[in-house]
Amino acid sequence: MQKRLFFLFAVVMFLTSPLMAQVTTSGINGKVVAGSEEVIGATVVAVHTPSGTRYNGITNEKGRYSIQGMRVGGPYTITISYVGYKDEVFENINLVLGETSVFNADMKEDAKLLGEVTVTGKAGVGTTGASTQFSKAQIDNTPTVNRNIYDVATLSPLVKANKKGGITIAGANNRYNSFQIDGMVSNDVFGLSSGGTIGNQTNANPIALDAVEQIQVVASPFDIRQSGFTGG
Repeated sequence: MQKRLFFLFAVVMFLTSPLMAQVTTSGINGKVVAGSEEVIGATVVAVHTPSGTRYNGITNEKGRYSIQGMRVGGPYTITISYVGYKDEVFENINLVLGETSVFNADMKEDAKLLGEVTVTGKAGVGTTGASTQFSKAQIDNTPTVNRNIYDVATLSPLVKANKKGGITIAGANNRYNSFQIDGMVSNDVFGLSSGGTIGNQTNANPIALDAVEQIQVVASPFDIRQSGFTGG
């Protein structure tokens, strides 16, 4: 009889051990309010002090948050913050394996009032892909004998002048480039010009340099409206 009981006990331990081994983490949750109102969008940050590991959460429309998959033990520092309210901080927190600890917070208004916030912006060129821009001042100060727009373009690290009067952009043949004036294509459509622009065979510039306000050299642009070329 004792042998049977021992065997049964051994079988039960064998079956339950793998189930317990599946849980290797802890978690936290709770509710954040301000007075009697739920706080939506409050930020919850839990930092495991020994390793510096950070776990982040945010409260939902009911003011509740939940962070799972956290390291067991601690100590943790849990900070709950929201704009216009004082931070709620829980320190020296130790989490238990397989359990979710509850940390609720009742936010208090901060005596420091936020001042007026003004958002300003300006036109930028950071989303055009690999490109180089030249202003009117840079164009006027660029030494050029023939008053050719390519003399300015070659200042770009993307551009290399070739011996036949054209330019190579990003290593591609000059006939793969597209020359545009205010968005209108002004290429040599027959491909007879070594420079790739209209009038290049007669050494004529496609546009007077004095009429140009800005020059932009673009390779692999993000804007789908700039197309019809594989060079630049």
